[in-house]
Order: sequence, then structure tokens, then C-alpha cells
Amino acid sequence: MPEWVVALICVAIVIVAILITSLVKVIMKKVAEKDGGTFDCKKWEYLYGAISFLLSAAGVYCFLTFFVKMTDVNEIIKTTALYAGSVQTIYLFIVQLIRKGGKGLFGLILKLFTSLKTSKDPIKELP
Repeated sequence: MPEWVVALICVAIVIVAILITSLVKVIMKKVAEKDGGTFDCKKWEYLYGAISFLLSAAGVYCFLTFFVKMTDVNEIIKTTALYAGSVQTIYLFIVQLIRKGGKGLFGLILKLFTSLKTSKDPIKELP
């Protein structure tokens, strides 16, 4: 298997680990709201970071060991630590950017359509 394919799959494993952790966070928030309370996600960020780290480390390790059939222990540990350690960076630059950027872009488009809909001369008000 080419090295770039292994790297791409390892990054995908890290993203899936982040998405699983985000899903757990959403479920915990919904359960807390259902019970009438509020769930402070910022208070538990270190726990979510640790869960993402452990899930991605386990996923990358299993992938390298069982599918790539890598036998060099030092290489397995180095690669696993590299990808598991990149969890927070990938979360910040991929997941957070898509979530917040998408929300901001959607809000901008909605604001633009609302302002054009209520204006008398929409062509002059276009940015």
C-alpha cells in the first residue's frame, strides 16, 4: 500500500474519532437538556480531547498493525503518536472551521437574502 494512502486513511481515522467524540458531546448535551438542566461543554473539553486522542490512537494502531501489517514497533509507535497527537489540530482546522465557517456563511447568505427581499431596489444594494 502506498505511503500516501496510509497517511490519508490515518487522517480519516482521526477525523472519525473526532466525529464520534462530537456525537457523544451532542448526545450528552441533549440528555442534559431533556432532564431540564444545562450542559457546559467547555467544562468537559479536556475529557473530550482525551477521548478523541485515545480513539484515534487505538484506530491508527489497529490499522497499522492489522491492515498495513507493519511490524516495526518503533515505526508503529511513532506513527500512532503522530496522528493521535494531531487530534486537536485537525479538530481546530477541519471540524471547527467547517462548523463555524458554515454557520457564518449560512448566516451571511440569509442576511443578504433578507435585506434584498425587503429592499425597494435590490440591484443597488448588492455588495
